[in-house]
Amino acid sequence: MKPERRRSLIQEIVQKDKYLSRIMSHLIDVLRVYMFIVDQDGKILWESDHKRYGATFLLDHILGCHIQSEHTTSMKHFHRRGHYFECGNHLFVHCFSIPIFYDTADPIGYIIIGPVVLNKRLSNEEYRKIADQHGIPAQQFIDTVSEIKVVSNLMMNSILDLIKEITEDNIKNFVKTLPSMEGMMPSPGSASGSASAISAQELLEHVLAVALQMTNAECGSIMLIDSKRKELEVRAIKGVDLQDLPQMKVKLGEGLAGLVAQEKNPILISEDQTDERIAHLLKRPEIKKSFIMPLCVKDQLLGVLNLHSKRSKNVIKKKSIEFLPYLANLLSPILN
Repeated sequence: MKPERRRSLIQEIVQKDKYLSRIMSHLIDVLRVYMFIVDQDGKILWESDHKRYGATFLLDHILGCHIQSEHTTSMKHFHRRGHYFECGNHLFVHCFSIPIFYDTADPIGYIIIGPVVLNKRLSNEEYRKIADQHGIPAQQFIDTVSEIKVVSNLMMNSILDLIKEITEDNIKNFVKTLPSMEGMMPSPGSASGSASAISAQELLEHVLAVALQMTNAECGSIMLIDSKRKELEVRAIKGVDLQDLPQMKVKLGEGLAGLVAQEKNPILISEDQTDERIAHLLKRPEIKKSFIMPLCVKDQLLGVLNLHSKRSKNVIKKKSIEFLPYLANLLSPILN
């Protein structure tokens, strides 16, 4: 695909796929990390109307960040980091870019995510020294950095994976509906306009995969609530044989998942579990560690996330599960 065609394709996608802009805006609000879309040359094609979570850091050149001008992002500052690209700078903030591909070896555009602070925020005094060294207004710099999310390397990888999976599937489905792409790709059957929206099942599977990656757990499931029947049903599963599941449906209050759903409180379980309240429910000795969490949005129960490890108890640590509650917010619009 020629550069001109790649450029026009990503422009057409951004202009016509209203679901993409909605899901991008929702991801910004849920993850509390700013993001926008550019073409292959860095020209900004989509950005949120609300400049939050450190967005002003990219635009305000007084703060010494030279990644973005009013309408363009300089891609030369980004360097490959696995499947993605990273831009770090002397101010200890980072941005990442996800290449957007469509039937071509070269990207048709990029999703820019950031800025973020990796692993640990510096003290105000340290930021003040950095500001003085670079001739930046110290208090403005400190105030702006305080808006930026702090993430671990593991969490950042998971955020990038989640955004990539959700947006990539949506874009591929949407492109099939464009008249300009007729005859340019194999497409079984006809595609309807509803193809632009990622399905609930796909989203469940993406969210489960990200949760497993974040915690290093090797198996798990997502159960959704049937409010009328007051029961949970397994809707996504990974790394677990169906024969190992005691049952695909459980009533509220029954078993570990039912208890977590009823009380809307998570449970972290290890080999040396001493909680007598749940001791009688621990019927799988091969499981060394588990984390069972209610998926709730504003006190509304959507379901339960189950994560398990048979390998080691040195996984699913408290620091690795701090991001997991955000996943329920991602599921909320499509499940409701």
